[in-house]
Amino acid sequence: MQLVVNQRIALAEQLGIREQQMGEVDTLLVVETQQYDEGQLVTEAAKQRPDLMAADRDLASAKADVRSAKMAWLPYITASGTMPFNTSSRQVSTVIDSAGKTVLPLAAFQHRSGPERFAGAQLGHFYGLRHTGLDRGARARLLRSQETQAALYRNLESEVHQAFQAYREAVERDRAWPAAVWNRRPRTSS
Repeated sequence: MQLVVNQRIALAEQLGIREQQMGEVDTLLVVETQQYDEGQLVTEAAKQRPDLMAADRDLASAKADVRSAKMAWLPYITASGTMPFNTSSRQVSTVIDSAGKTVLPLAAFQHRSGPERFAGAQLGHFYGLRHTGLDRGARARLLRSQETQAALYRNLESEVHQAFQAYREAVERDRAWPAAVWNRRPRTSS
């Protein structure tokens, strides 16, 4: 009986009212037990956790960095070009006297420009130390990302397992309670 009174008082405190104002409330808090799959709970929880989603994206980014660092060792071709809009120009220099009259033209220059094209090949091996540093940095970031992600998933699994274990213990306690109460009652003989 004392357990029921304590539960009623605790419930009133959580609701923020006095115990006398509660009226008729089921303070036994009877709940129907549910069956849960622990693995499914971990999967659903992982989809809702922003830190795990960020860790997954960080790991994908680190893997892309490693691929990029590997690709830097491969030879590649570069190409560029320009295309001017005004393809010809004319420039004339003249001498003007103090009265503002043209005396004679000094020089005339006419230029035609066309498209310019450039192409080249680059070999990544010529940048050996730079690429080695990029490769090692990318691999180190990948290892850090993998360890961070693994730690977050281990923590999540541990949290879900702990909550699941507490739920199972509460269910077993709820099942064992009536039997324990029944066994403590004095039996009357008929």
